[in-house]
This record gives sequence, C-alpha cells and structure tokens, in this order.
Amino acid sequence: MSITSAIILPTNRHLLIFPHNLQLKEGYEENELGIILPQDYKEGPPRHTVVTILDVAPDVASVFRDYKKGTMQSVREAIVLFSMIEDFEYKGKKYYTILENHVVALVKGIE
Repeated sequence: MSITSAIILPTNRHLLIFPHNLQLKEGYEENELGIILPQDYKEGPPRHTVVTILDVAPDVASVFRDYKKGTMQSVREAIVLFSMIEDFEYKGKKYYTILENHVVALVKGIE
C-alpha cells in the first residue's frame, strides 16, 4: 500500500496556518527616529503577523471550530505571535502550525 498524497491534520490544539509575512525585515542604517545603527544591525521579526487558518485540531477551543477545513468560513485570517509559529517539512513541502493559545485575534466580517 502506498500513499499518493498526504493530508496534514493538526493535533494537540494546534492550527495549521499559512503566514502572510514569512520574510524578516531588512536592517536599516537609520531608523524612523533618526537614530544611527550599525550597518550590520537587523531588526528582528515583527511581534505579530497575519495568518490564514487552513485547518484546526479536533480538540481546539469552540471559537476555532468554525475554521475546520471544509467549512464555509469566508474570512479565515487571524493575528498571531510571530515568534510562536512552528514550521516543519514533510516530503519536501513546508507546513506551519501554531498553538491556539498564541492566537491574539480572529478576523471576522466581510473582506
């Protein structure tokens, strides 16, 4: 028996996500306050970022259950703590997850 296509299912209160901003910010020689910084100084990643929720674990809090794959949720975006995004590779494809506790806000409404 061979598996032709894998489906990644999040578990343990995790959300399968796609981060909108994967790139770290480039360093600046001078910041917006006019402070001169070393040329090799690079700002760290943003504290928060927007993600699209692709699927959720079966044991997530009820507020996330509308985001289960296959539901008709029109807006599937959330604001999360950037530093808590976990990534892994499976068969050459990169996946991103985050624990439900690190979701700061859900985006609701019409786009």
